[in-house]
Amino acid sequence: MSKTNKSLRDVVNRLEREKLMLETRAKSTNKTVHSQAAIANIKVQELQQENAQLSEELEALKHNALMQSSQGMETLRLKNKFLQDRVEAQERKITTFELTRKSGG
Repeated sequence: MSKTNKSLRDVVNRLEREKLMLETRAKSTNKTVHSQAAIANIKVQELQQENAQLSEELEALKHNALMQSSQGMETLRLKNKFLQDRVEAQERKITTFELTRKSGG
């Protein structure tokens, strides 16, 4: 019986030491988790700010592209009108040439 009591006391003592060790480990892990969560929150905030800045930059770029595209479209319209005038002039020359050829021919 005494031997059994001694064995049980040894087991209880060992389990109490393990309990203390696990509690200490849990506390340190808890601190680490909290600090990692705080770091993660800071990173999330930084990324949200960067995202907002990039969104603003994108809107500015879209606006600039639209403004430039309007100027580009106007340039294309002028070129198109110039080329259309040249085509019409060439068509008039062809018509004139064909008429002179028929009348001369």
